[in-house]
Amino acid sequence: MPSTPAGTDLPTVTPTPHSPLAGSQTFSSSVSPGPKASSSLLSFTDGLDKLFRPLNPGTSFKNPINHMYAVFSYDNMINGVQWTALWYRGSELVYYETKPWDGGTGGLGYSDWPPDKAYWLPGEYQVQIFVGSEIKVSGTFTVEGGQPTPRPTPHTQPTVT
Repeated sequence: MPSTPAGTDLPTVTPTPHSPLAGSQTFSSSVSPGPKASSSLLSFTDGLDKLFRPLNPGTSFKNPINHMYAVFSYDNMINGVQWTALWYRGSELVYYETKPWDGGTGGLGYSDWPPDKAYWLPGEYQVQIFVGSEIKVSGTFTVEGGQPTPRPTPHTQPTVT
């Protein structure tokens, strides 16, 4: 009887990033992505200059945060092709955008998320950028500090006289 090794290493499954069904049903392009479309690593920032360059790039940000940008350079893009950005907090999809590309063949682009401050919970966030159904780049950043509390909005109530 052949002997079986006591400690056999089994391969682990690494999930492949994919565009969720909800996002892919929102927009569908008739323009196919070019095979040479490429993107740089993501740079995260809470502000951009007039040329879309990050003002305060980093990988760790402290609450309260008003707005976050995932900036990337790109090359060989085709106007009209579908592109999608997925924003995750941990494993939860917290925001996505999908639309036709309109930035020309090369330059700087970004995805941004400006939720109410109360949505910026502490933890690790990941942004994934797709062109068509192919992931081009992903990156992570961390939010530190407690969850900001929303300020009450003053309401003016008409008084009956």
